[in-house]
Amino acid sequence: MSIPECTSGYKAAIKKMGDVWQARINVEGMKLLAEAQTIWKSRTDSESAIEAAKLLAQIDPESTSYKDAGKLMNEIKEKAEANTPWDFSMKVYEDSINLEEQRLNAAKEVAIAYAENQQESNTTYTIMK
Repeated sequence: MSIPECTSGYKAAIKKMGDVWQARINVEGMKLLAEAQTIWKSRTDSESAIEAAKLLAQIDPESTSYKDAGKLMNEIKEKAEANTPWDFSMKVYEDSINLEEQRLNAAKEVAIAYAENQQESNTTYTIMK
């Protein structure tokens, strides 16, 4: 992000930044999915269902693990106790809103870091008569 726009490598750096971001959300998604699967497979009660659902809701929709997370979420919905005091779909909705806020905050932090690392530009004007 600290490469000036006027340089020849700027477009390549921006593309690489997207690749790095995608790799990051894929790794995070795999970790969250694995943790949720471990929790759910170890015990299938309402407490573990809540715990696993919270982890699954943190997976970015752009992650490669998102589809598998949806499958696990459906499995949890089917097998969870009928009288659980919570609603999966509402929890997923609330967490997806939270995820979007986190994504916007991350972009904001990147922009701030980029702006803070810019060199100051001092322009001196000389008026000649």
